[in-house]
Amino acid sequence: MTKTIKDLDDIDLGVLPDLLGYQLRRAQLLVFQSFSKYLQARQVTPTQFAVLVLIGANPGLTQRVLSEAVGTDQSTGPSGRARLDRPPALAPGSPLP
Repeated sequence: MTKTIKDLDDIDLGVLPDLLGYQLRRAQLLVFQSFSKYLQARQVTPTQFAVLVLIGANPGLTQRVLSEAVGTDQSTGPSGRARLDRPPALAPGSPLP
């Protein structure tokens, strides 16, 4: 008879804990979740934060190169820009983490 698994602690992960790729992916997810919570108070997504950092560090950056650097579709640029323009993401004097 098959036992119903109702809790994460009951899962047999098999060889997954021994695989570096699995461990790296789990670590990346935890870091991303933590970073997202930190930025949530500023109403900025991690991708928007990356865009702000890249724009600040690279005056004259084109939308095409920016899209390539962030890994987004260039066509999403204008809608992303509209979201960045609203406060508090770009409020004057608002420090970035």
